[in-house]
Amino acid sequence: MSARSDDELRRCLAESTRFRSFEHLDRCGSTQDEALTRRGDVCIWSDEQVRGRGRKHRSWFGERGKDVEVTFRVEGFLPQRPELVASALPTAILLALEGACATRLTLKWPNDVLHNGRKLCGILTDVHGSTGPVWLIGVGVNVARTEFPPMLADRATSLQALAGRPVSREDVVLGLAVAVDRALRAVVDGSLDGLCDAFRDRTGWLGRRVRVGVAGAGTRIGPVEALDLASVQLGDAPPIPLARIESLQLD
Repeated sequence: MSARSDDELRRCLAESTRFRSFEHLDRCGSTQDEALTRRGDVCIWSDEQVRGRGRKHRSWFGERGKDVEVTFRVEGFLPQRPELVASALPTAILLALEGACATRLTLKWPNDVLHNGRKLCGILTDVHGSTGPVWLIGVGVNVARTEFPPMLADRATSLQALAGRPVSREDVVLGLAVAVDRALRAVVDGSLDGLCDAFRDRTGWLGRRVRVGVAGAGTRIGPVEALDLASVQLGDAPPIPLARIESLQLD
């Protein structure tokens, strides 16, 4: 397996995605922080983060030279239905990772991609500004690790472990960029049927009884009767917008 050079990856990104600018850093604090200081649509990949973070300010720990820690900066993205991004984006990323390891994965919405309960990927989306927003889409993927620290040994996995063969980090970065770009375009043009079907399937909620924490409305419990990228319906109650959900667990 031969890795793509940075120049080749830069060319592939420019030809197949909106990310005309690409930076491959040796080390940084956080790719999210780095991306915020740039302009335009940029892909920033670092071999090492010393202050990597996930959702709710949790830390993200990658292994230098074996994992992918990348942020995609998208400037001025103003879809009519921005609430769809939180479901369409992780679903597209999940499908890209399935292609990389030829293994079925599951989505722990809104930000984790799993295999049999073990974490493979974390996603962090920040939005800065309103009239000309800057979206920072951070993705951390365990790529080449086959061993993990004791505290993660039964909670994490990697693309290489699932695929049973080496996986190119450069190919993963390109695949993620293509997935992010396609998901954002689908939100704009409404071509979301495939992502919606995958979201229903990979979350595993449909037909299951769940416990949902709703902002300003307490906890609701019931079977999931209907689900799309914007809402979930429990029983015969009115649909709950996913944007209002603070927690969701199988009951």
